[in-house]
Amino acid sequence: MIRIILADDHDIVREGVRRILETYPDLEVVAEAADGDTALRACAHTQAQVLVLDMDMPGGGFNALKRITDAQIQIKVLVLTMHDNEEYALRALREGATGYMLKASPPGTLPEAIRKVAGGVRHVDPSIMEKIAGRALDPPAQNPLSPLSTREIQVIARIGRFMTQKQIAEELNLSLSAVSTYKRRIMDKLDIQSNAELQRFIQSQNILNIDVF
Repeated sequence: MIRIILADDHDIVREGVRRILETYPDLEVVAEAADGDTALRACAHTQAQVLVLDMDMPGGGFNALKRITDAQIQIKVLVLTMHDNEEYALRALREGATGYMLKASPPGTLPEAIRKVAGGVRHVDPSIMEKIAGRALDPPAQNPLSPLSTREIQVIARIGRFMTQKQIAEELNLSLSAVSTYKRRIMDKLDIQSNAELQRFIQSQNILNIDVF
């Protein structure tokens, strides 16, 4: 029996996923969570094997992933998300997820994904794999984000949400001078000369939701 935790802030989504999984005798939903803190507590106390995790719930999916990894909790994480974005998927996998699946996938594919992840086998939605494979074949220069560090991507994503430097500093626990330095480095690396040009770049690259933690 594979014991599962469902973490999503939408009750109707959790209900739908639970009903799908209840039809399989080898799968059991043992806990549900609507935010990152509740998900973390459930992971620590229920001895579940798989956490099915939405990335957009309160507390942040990436933050939950990091806290699970830092706490060395022995649970596999299958991200179940609407974000059909290879950068988002790669970041989730780097942060510790074993699987990445889209909510738009056929319902019958979820149980098999959970079984694979529970067994330690990585599962990535086929449409995302196509994008990753396509990007891997591109010359590095064709990936406009490749010059940026993880922290710089965190900053540029928040700039794209029109957050002030003070707001970015508070959310990322940085000083104002550090945020200013990261912004200057971003613009230098991307050869961008103005704030308006930076915003146009962000909008054109669909990177607003790459990072949420």
